[in-house]
Amino acid sequence: INIFLGEGFDFGDAPDPLYASKSDSNGPRHKVIQGFSLGDTVTADPDARLIDEDLDDGVTFTSIISGFTGSMTLTAQGITLARPGFVSAWIDFNGNGIFEASEKINISGRLVNGTNTPITFAVPAGSKTTGTVAARIRFGSDQVAIASPTGEAPDGEVEDYLVTIQSNPYTNPTNRFDVNGDTFVSPIDVLQVVNYLNNGLPTRPPIPPTGVPPYYDVDGDGFISPLDVLGVINYINGRSSGGGEGEGGSGSDLGSSWISAASSAAPAVESASNSTGSEFSNATRPSSQLRTGSTATSLDSYLASIGSQDIGPAMFVDSIDWISMADDNAEKSSSDAMLGTALEDVLNDLF
Repeated sequence: INIFLGEGFDFGDAPDPLYASKSDSNGPRHKVIQGFSLGDTVTADPDARLIDEDLDDGVTFTSIISGFTGSMTLTAQGITLARPGFVSAWIDFNGNGIFEASEKINISGRLVNGTNTPITFAVPAGSKTTGTVAARIRFGSDQVAIASPTGEAPDGEVEDYLVTIQSNPYTNPTNRFDVNGDTFVSPIDVLQVVNYLNNGLPTRPPIPPTGVPPYYDVDGDGFISPLDVLGVINYINGRSSGGGEGEGGSGSDLGSSWISAASSAAPAVESASNSTGSEFSNATRPSSQLRTGSTATSLDSYLASIGSQDIGPAMFVDSIDWISMADDNAEKSSSDAMLGTALEDVLNDLF
């Protein structure tokens, strides 16, 4: 039997101490004012009811996709002019057990009674896509009291959820450098992305996805850009210079550029870092560098050296359908001579 002296509190129910939920961890707690809550119910408890044992019914999440967006719909009750309703929210995108300041979702303005307009938010590239991560939503009349994921608030409710972040559908889940999904990484994968950019297709591909493979978003940031070209080129150069396994030859052979995507781990790629741990960042993109032998060349200089178009090289042999050739093994066997000649041109520029 629990006997409450004074007012009861509503607690979160995310795992503790991984996430601060219990009173001993200064977990979030709201004095219960019946009728002022997210959803229809709010319960007073002596402490956090772990894990995910509290009754939470005020938030509905839609798909949350790494590198793209997510959204949630909030319902509230008991809001008046004297007792406004505000909300703060966090999702542990990187799965480290901490609701970091960078993981707070910007929600401005007051809520209304009933269903509120869906709130959309950006999902960082590199978010954890295995298992679940915690989401914390705090509702109350005092914006300052609910500005932190921990601590006491004078009213309202806290709701914790375990949510799943989906993988970027435009990034190959087996090997991100294998653009066309044929289990090999080769100059054909470079050309796939270059041709996409040259054709003026959207740099922000649509959700839900269409036409995958090819997996054009090599760096997984939700955009298709020259950095995706650079990633594949650096992968090929790194594997070739490091003596990685290939198909049909070694050294300067044409076959050495065909690297098994399933049997080799991806080497490090020169890139920027951001606060979410992603290898690439739109906000902090450096002057792109391309490794060619022992020298570093800018991506712009490299592309200018092999083609006159704004982005990437022109087709080497206009009569060849490169994409069909990459995807159709039967056609490959009948076109080896033409493919070999064209790929030698690519390799001369790459190496």
